[in-house]
Amino acid sequence: GSSILPTSLSSVGKATVKVVSQDPTSVKVVLRFRTNYKTRFGENVVIVGSLTELGGVETPTVTDVQKAAESGKGARMQYIKNDDWGLDMALELAPGADPPPVVQYRYCIVDDNKQHPPICEGGSKNGRILNLAGPADTYPAVMEIRDIWKSQSSLSSIFLSSAFSDVIFNDRLRSEQGVKALKRTSSTGNANKDDGLITVRLTIENPRVEPGHVMAVIGSCTALGNWEDGKVTPMSGLNYPLWEVEIEVPVQQMPLYYRYVIMEEKTKKVLAVEQGESAHKVEASPQDLEESLSVMKITDAGGKTCNRCMVVVNDDPDPAVSKNPLFKSQWRGAGVAVPVFGLRSDKGMGVGEFADIKGLVDWCRKAGLKMIQLLPVTDTISHSPSDERDSYPYSSISVHALHPMYLRLTDIAGLSAELKADVEKEAKRLNDDGYYKETQWDKDLKTELDRPIDYPEVMRVKTGFLRRAFKEMGAQVMASEEYKEFFERAEFWLRPYGLFCWLRDFFGTANPDEWGKLGTGINKEKLMSMTEEDSEFYKGISFYWFVQFLCHEQLLDASKYAATNGVVLKGDLPIGIDHDSVDAWYHPHLFHMDKKTGAPPDDYSEMGQNWGFPTYNWEAMQRDGFSWWRSRLNWMSQYFHAYRIDHILGFFRIWEMPSSATG
Repeated sequence: GSSILPTSLSSVGKATVKVVSQDPTSVKVVLRFRTNYKTRFGENVVIVGSLTELGGVETPTVTDVQKAAESGKGARMQYIKNDDWGLDMALELAPGADPPPVVQYRYCIVDDNKQHPPICEGGSKNGRILNLAGPADTYPAVMEIRDIWKSQSSLSSIFLSSAFSDVIFNDRLRSEQGVKALKRTSSTGNANKDDGLITVRLTIENPRVEPGHVMAVIGSCTALGNWEDGKVTPMSGLNYPLWEVEIEVPVQQMPLYYRYVIMEEKTKKVLAVEQGESAHKVEASPQDLEESLSVMKITDAGGKTCNRCMVVVNDDPDPAVSKNPLFKSQWRGAGVAVPVFGLRSDKGMGVGEFADIKGLVDWCRKAGLKMIQLLPVTDTISHSPSDERDSYPYSSISVHALHPMYLRLTDIAGLSAELKADVEKEAKRLNDDGYYKETQWDKDLKTELDRPIDYPEVMRVKTGFLRRAFKEMGAQVMASEEYKEFFERAEFWLRPYGLFCWLRDFFGTANPDEWGKLGTGINKEKLMSMTEEDSEFYKGISFYWFVQFLCHEQLLDASKYAATNGVVLKGDLPIGIDHDSVDAWYHPHLFHMDKKTGAPPDDYSEMGQNWGFPTYNWEAMQRDGFSWWRSRLNWMSQYFHAYRIDHILGFFRIWEMPSSATG
């Protein structure tokens, strides 16, 4: 791989340009992709993206691009020289398109000898963005896109993660000013080669820009201030973490030299200028322009054209950031780790709830903390709703379902006045100091300062109220558009989860071995027949769907509140699942059900540890592309911006013992 801008900009041949149809109202644009990558024998550079010619992958994530490349999709680039690769293609655009067309794409390496699977570049989750914004008569004839290969292990890739780009560095106010920087600094929309101007779009993918700050450019041309102090040109953060600015440069001022700048958005104060012996450089001579425009001749079969060439330069953020004095030190941040059940407040019911996360977010913001790490919040009810054995947060019966203990009942819209009054009365009782003094808890200082949670009583009371709420308003909630949208997305796990819970209650145990024929697994056809609306079991099953919708709404609300306030919500990913769980019951082929996992003897435990979880059947998981893991992580991502992986070693090696082992 390489982080070098391509320098071989010659045409790669007319054969690679698709001749567009004759349409007198269309606008013709030729895209000339260029990148630099040192391949090995048999390897080729392929572009996969949202255009049909690029494979038609709307959101070119690494996973989707790999799949597309494996199936032969994408456009192959041609080798030019000096490790430079090129691809020329023509687009036909509808005039006045709104919103303006955007091309998303990603580079990958395909080995014709099949020595390795496709290797994708890194960068933003959904790939590169090529903005074709502008009125129809200002589309360039040729856009020459000079890209640097983005390594998946680069320093900047860390800051492209959701925690940084979506929360810590995200500034929603940037979008208000974003369009301004995309407007050309010279009103030369119909400029052509005779005007002696070249359009240059500078772009850089840099998420590490604090809220209230923006990136800018200073350089050697008039549009970039001619290196005069204070004369900087702000960039648009509309497509953050991508920063863009578009300028017109007279040919006589080429080559163009420039440096990146960090400035305050409101005051325009320059905070730091990129250092280093040499500045960035863009070369484009009149000969380059003439050659680029000659490519256009094969598309002159009709439609509007414009004798204007645009050079789009996508710079490497790593050296640009490392040379900025503002980023000399590594980024540092602090956070707090806490279980949700410990966030008790007067508004709760004897236990911390999802809504209490907001209060902690407010405190974190005042204290300057950037992250809240939580214990697992998934459902652990494998015995009965009020059994204390189910209070262990790492023994999940579902990797998707949330624990109803964390629901704030008073926040459920539409409760009757009578039910709401009863809820408030019980909440007051469970929150009262006197309640814990009258129970069996030891009366020591720790108990006084950190009151224990009466899990069985909290769950008994909440479950009863949720049953009443379902009877009162279940049909109304499940008829809402919000619920229907949730069910459509969650159906793949919600149906088996609801049936599992109903069978657990019916048989009095979550152990499928005691469910007769239903305990040996269930196919999709049987699952659908038992969970459809006309099923005799539907009412009992749909109660659990109703509860999960309420849990989803409240945790999602807390997550959005945290993100809006710049605080990352970090979820916990347990290494195992309970033997008596919906995942093991519905997907038994993905687990070694005759095995248990734990830890070998050590100084911490002389006899070792038996966690009781079945081990993963990694071979079976690999055969379907790890779809169970993908769906699990994808579902968690709507609530959490980062994950803690419990017992990371277990993903590479695990202590396994027979299921008959008791210790």
